[in-house]
Amino acid sequence: MTALCAKQLADLLLHSKNNTEALSYYQQALKMMKKLGVDGHKESIMTLKNCGVCHRRQGNLEETKNQLEKAERVAERELDEHHMWKVMVKTEQALLYEEEEKKDQMEVAMKKGLQMCYTLGQTVEQLRNKYRIRKCLNRHPQLFPKELYPH
Repeated sequence: MTALCAKQLADLLLHSKNNTEALSYYQQALKMMKKLGVDGHKESIMTLKNCGVCHRRQGNLEETKNQLEKAERVAERELDEHHMWKVMVKTEQALLYEEEEKKDQMEVAMKKGLQMCYTLGQTVEQLRNKYRIRKCLNRHPQLFPKELYPH
């Protein structure tokens, strides 16, 4: 199985809420990428981000943080200044910060992610984690007024 096949199978499992199996395939994909020397390339960004999502769903917030930070480092190095993958990583980090009750870090990360999203001519509606983002924005209307952060 190739790294791409493992990642795509993991994506399918993640979206059907089979986190344990999805995590296993994401880890296999990352291991293959590392063996091939492409673990720091842009192709690894969404695999790292989704691996972090699996860890979050299993309650492993420290590993979630590690995976999202790796994804962010690769994205900053490999992608254009504004890119939807960066938006996805940044908003996922913001949601993690909220879960960890780190309100200041959550605000900075969410605002950065959303501003990038809007700069790209996109909306929250295009994001897979849109429901969680909306809930976060609605819990903090003083930080994210709807006229500045439409959702």
